[in-house]
Amino acid sequence: MYATQVANPKASLAVVKVLTRILGIDIDLTELSNLAKQTSKEMERLAKQATAEFIDRFTEPIWEREEDEEEEEE
Repeated sequence: MYATQVANPKASLAVVKVLTRILGIDIDLTELSNLAKQTSKEMERLAKQATAEFIDRFTEPIWEREEDEEEEEE
């Protein structure tokens, strides 16, 4: 999953906050703020999952190495 495919309410919240200041209007941003927090938590969870999958796929525990590989490192 690419981050560009996910809606970014945090960015939307930042833009709306600036616009409300510029326009001098007051808007209830509670729902958007909550959505931004949820999305941020989900992105963090996905990043942790992707990191774990990367480690599982591209690393090998030292106890599973062949003896030839260990000798090459020395």
